[in-house]
Amino acid sequence: MQGRNPPTTTGGEAARTNSKRNSGYSGAGSPRLARCRKSGRRAAKFRRESELWAARGTHKTIHKPSHDQIADLMRRRRSRGTNRWVSDDEIEKWVEEEQWAIENSLDMMNEQIDFITNNELVTVPSHGSIPEVVEDGIVRMVSVQVNSMSTARVRNRKAAELQEVVRRYNPHLIGIGEVGINWNCARNGQRLLSLFPELEKDSQSATAHNSHLSKRIGVHQMGGVGQIIRGELLGFHKRKSLSKDFRNLGRWVSTVFSGCQGHTTTVIQAYRVRSVRSKEMGSMEQQHIRYMQKNGLQGNPTGMFDSDLLNQLQVWRANGDRLILMMDANEHVLTGKLCRRLSDASIGLREVTKDRLGSLCPNTHASGSIPIDGVWATPDVEVVNVKWLSFDESPGDHRACLIDFTSRSVVGTDGKRIVRPACRRLTSSNQQSVDNYLREMERQWDIHRMDQRLAAIEMASAGVTPLPPELAAAAEKLDRQAAEIQRHCEKHCRKIYRSEIPCSPEVSLWDKRGKMFTRMLAALAGRVKNPGVLYKKARKLGIQSPRRWTEEQIRHGRHIAKAWKRRLSLSAPSLRTDHLTQRLIEAEATGDTERATAIRNMLTRESNSNMWSQLSWAFKDNGGRANAVSRI
Repeated sequence: MQGRNPPTTTGGEAARTNSKRNSGYSGAGSPRLARCRKSGRRAAKFRRESELWAARGTHKTIHKPSHDQIADLMRRRRSRGTNRWVSDDEIEKWVEEEQWAIENSLDMMNEQIDFITNNELVTVPSHGSIPEVVEDGIVRMVSVQVNSMSTARVRNRKAAELQEVVRRYNPHLIGIGEVGINWNCARNGQRLLSLFPELEKDSQSATAHNSHLSKRIGVHQMGGVGQIIRGELLGFHKRKSLSKDFRNLGRWVSTVFSGCQGHTTTVIQAYRVRSVRSKEMGSMEQQHIRYMQKNGLQGNPTGMFDSDLLNQLQVWRANGDRLILMMDANEHVLTGKLCRRLSDASIGLREVTKDRLGSLCPNTHASGSIPIDGVWATPDVEVVNVKWLSFDESPGDHRACLIDFTSRSVVGTDGKRIVRPACRRLTSSNQQSVDNYLREMERQWDIHRMDQRLAAIEMASAGVTPLPPELAAAAEKLDRQAAEIQRHCEKHCRKIYRSEIPCSPEVSLWDKRGKMFTRMLAALAGRVKNPGVLYKKARKLGIQSPRRWTEEQIRHGRHIAKAWKRRLSLSAPSLRTDHLTQRLIEAEATGDTERATAIRNMLTRESNSNMWSQLSWAFKDNGGRANAVSRI
């Protein structure tokens, strides 16, 4: 009957149906039946997620698992593939996090649908320009508003997006607003850098959150800011120079960089409370109202923020500090009440992105119409480049702002850029790269007749002392050519892919479709020599009748592919694990022990990729302060 939902099939029923359709032996314990069960469970899981998606805007009841079911799920998930013992405290925190995600699943899904509908299918270009390679004498900073990273699903996606921005532009300081984590209730040893495994090495972080609330509220808390210092700036930064909002409400955090001859610059990351009062008990407005009522303060949270920040800026300026303020002002950055007062003579801040670009960014929030994010600096700080990233490139629902300052104006000296060694393509643990290296080495060795030339030199120099100059030159030339062949073979032994999210067949399909739509646009413009081959590959990816697609349809399809990738990024780690597990089962079923061992090693390596960085952080020298591990 039309208008009714089809009956839901369980994982076991799907597995039995698939096993009946397949030919061959499907008895109990057979590899085929095991694969069918797994595919059936995966299909049932997808139908449950589709049911959640379809329940948007309806009164359909979504059953929530109990506390014991979530605890058992978290225990099995954490101990899968390892022998690590998990404490009851960790389980309780995971259960709390999972329950919060389940209770707010519909709201989170609605936000994702609205964001995809309103923003993903609209082309929003970046504003300004900045070189990807940081030049000598430049200090690069980036300010992002992540809009909460409290749950694992959202945290993994936004952390991957921020790490991609860092890989591409390599900033020295990262300002993060609206972190949304109560660090008093975080797991033992967890900090801001723990959310970004690729940034933990050679980095330091500072955070601020509302510390007046009870620990019993859980790890989820709106508001909070943070900073991450990396690279050359670490040499001018001292941990004692970190300071937070003096009311401990998590409204701003600052870092002081001390250079030559008393040169001091303070960098502030701030979040201004909205003037519109929210009725939600956990909102920043309600947090600050409760604080004001408890301490007998008059006014409103916005007015308290404005007066407190202005007073603090005046104190810093009176001490002779140069100031850089990165802030989500929640008002127009030029005509707003607070923003106009930032240019007072006692502070002297100016909005530098407009000064450098000549015009303001159209809108810095995805659903807004005015610029509410900005970067202010004192006149003695020199700005070189500014770029507002598009919403597709930025983590969260605000544009990320990249800005270059001269290092002489920030730290008083021209800093030298640290050039780190490139990743080695040839590693003994990667057997495929070793085989490709040896194969290419033998081919190049035969092309250049290295053995024959070496034998000729040995025959000509037999019994001859001293060695004639022409033979010595020929031997030196042969040695240089052998070194060039080695470098060439190592360069071509494998390709290094750095994916934004963990790779799996589902993620790879939509990634290839997005790239195919880009190539189809090039084919329409006449920049593809053989469009027939391109359209044949497009049909293999499920793009029907690619020759008939118009430019508007192709651009629409490319944005849909990006939206699907963003949606799949929430479950990308589990999809990656399921994919490798399925390949492992197939390899063991066919008796391919070598391939099974390689896949098992890959699973272990990916699950323990950040172990050594965590150990380095736990045992490193913290300048006399207690380490995360103080005794054993």
